This record gives sequence, structure tokens and C-alpha cells, in this order.
Amino acid sequence: MTVDAMLCDAATVREGLLNVLGAGITRLHREQFPAAMGTQLALLLHSTAKEMGKNHKLVITVTHENKEKIAEFSVDFSVAANAGAKPDETITVPLVATFAQQVLPQPGTYLIELNIDGKVARVVQFQAGLAPKPAAMPGSARG
Repeated sequence: MTVDAMLCDAATVREGLLNVLGAGITRLHREQFPAAMGTQLALLLHSTAKEMGKNHKLVITVTHENKEKIAEFSVDFSVAANAGAKPDETITVPLVATFAQQVLPQPGTYLIELNIDGKVARVVQFQAGLAPKPAAMPGSARG
């Protein structure tokens, strides 16, 4: 099984389709830390015929560069062939993991590891840092 994964602003699944907004996030700027992550992870799981009908386990782990585990959750799932699917057809399953309220304790590099059936299937990396301070305008109280 292979996985495509994108950190994004928002994602939904409707009628087997993955709808994604603001995909490809690699940097999160926050006013202060700890801070809410405020993102979602859009996933496409690609299953082959030999993987269908079996039970699988997806484990998603978020860690900071200092190896501190920030979050971990798992889901058990199985994949069924679509009606009329060919025996050698790949079945794609869309999923969305929500990190809206997940707290990032500090700035730094974070890894989101996607593990399927005990094997690392994908790692998504992002940076979290302090938001740049707005420059003072000439003639303003700050200027």
C-alpha cells in the first residue's frame, strides 16, 4: 500500500473524492508557542488487489525534532473493491486527519509519520516558527 499525503488548510471527503484547500503547507507561523497546529492532513491510500479485504492499521505520529512525541493516533481499516473493479486495479481511499486543535509546544521541525501495518509509508515534514513582526510604518506611533 502506498500513501500520498499533504498538509493543508482544509480537506473533506465526499463520494470517494478528496477535496483539498491550501495544500502543500511546509511552514506554520504562529504568534506564540505553545500554539494550535490548525491544519489537516489529506491522505490518499492506494491499495492493490492483494491488500483488499484484509484488515490494516494506520498509525499517524507527530514528533518534534527533539524526538518528543506530540501526538499519535491510529485507525483500523479494510479496503473493498469498487463494483466493477478489475482484478489488477488499484483502489484509492481518501482520508482526512484533523490537527486543528493539536498543540505545538515550541518552534522547530516537526515530522508526521504515516505507518501502515508496521511499515513507514510516508513522512511529511514541516517547520513551525514565530510569525514575523509587521514592519512599522513611517510616521506611525512605532516609527
